[in-house]
Amino acid sequence: NLNTLSLPDALPILSAFALNASAAMMPGSLPIVVINEVDANQTGTDAAEFIELYGSPNTPLDGIVVVFFNGSASGANPENSAYAAYDLDGYSTDANGFFVLGNTGVNGAQLIFPGNSLQNGADGIGIYFGNATDWPNGTVAVQANLIDAIVYDAATSGGNAVDQNLIDILTPGGVQLDENVNSTSVTHLS
Repeated sequence: NLNTLSLPDALPILSAFALNASAAMMPGSLPIVVINEVDANQTGTDAAEFIELYGSPNTPLDGIVVVFFNGSASGANPENSAYAAYDLDGYSTDANGFFVLGNTGVNGAQLIFPGNSLQNGADGIGIYFGNATDWPNGTVAVQANLIDAIVYDAATSGGNAVDQNLIDILTPGGVQLDENVNSTSVTHLS
């Protein structure tokens, strides 16, 4: 639930999906920020997509970038390559530890990206140390400087094939989360 999870409520999500063994960490600590919730698909045009990050309250996000990955080849861009990247320089988590990137239809989004931007197929989102300029369109996903990631499927019927290659890069040993797992793809990502 966007900006409503208390730390005890968030722990199952964090431990099950976000705190993967490959997450980059500051020495002696947990990752700076993790992906807490994603909504990539709504009824009709996707105008309320969001990525909710979670970390310590009031943590500066300088030097961190969120990257969207296409699980399929597209035009000249290879499979599992970046199609958008957003610098988090100058932003911080809020007093509850949340930071939200989203469309204009997302109340409280701190960083706005265009509507209908998050792809609905088998795709991924990664948080990296770096800058958006490190991730021009077509740059293939890598583990280097990765903080946290998710591979998801937001298809509305039947789901998409599992993108094992993207899982192996972004979340080794993890799974592809299916927004349609409970036949409710337009309301949540499980």
